[in-house]
Amino acid sequence: FFLERQNSSCNWGGVHICHQIPRLNEALDEESQRAVREGLDEESLAMFDLLAKPNISTTERDQVKQVAKQLLTRVQDEVARIHDWRKLPRNRDSVRGIIHDILFADPTGLPVDCYDEDEVNHRTDLAFRHVFQFMPEPLRTGLMMM
Repeated sequence: FFLERQNSSCNWGGVHICHQIPRLNEALDEESQRAVREGLDEESLAMFDLLAKPNISTTERDQVKQVAKQLLTRVQDEVARIHDWRKLPRNRDSVRGIIHDILFADPTGLPVDCYDEDEVNHRTDLAFRHVFQFMPEPLRTGLMMM
């Protein structure tokens, strides 16, 4: 009975997925290794991937890495400060504004030689959508802040 149940739980839509698990594990390991090579944690690597353009110099790449780290730290701080930030437009706008300000800041934002205003706006949208979708709500104890 156990083997029958295990086999049925590995069969999804006619595809035997248990054989796919080792490949998925390898892909996750590769991404973890890439994060280490880039000197980033996995969250920062995801943000870096959204912000980075292909064919940028090593100096510009390092600057984008710093921007990705700074952006995540500032957004996490803002999200922790605002209760249910996803629900109200003004709260979402506040988070989006912080993202834009960080990306557009000169000289600490995205490299001005590589990113024009339209590209910064596009990267702001990408980063905001990523944060909106993946950043967890902070755990709340005690008084709620608005």
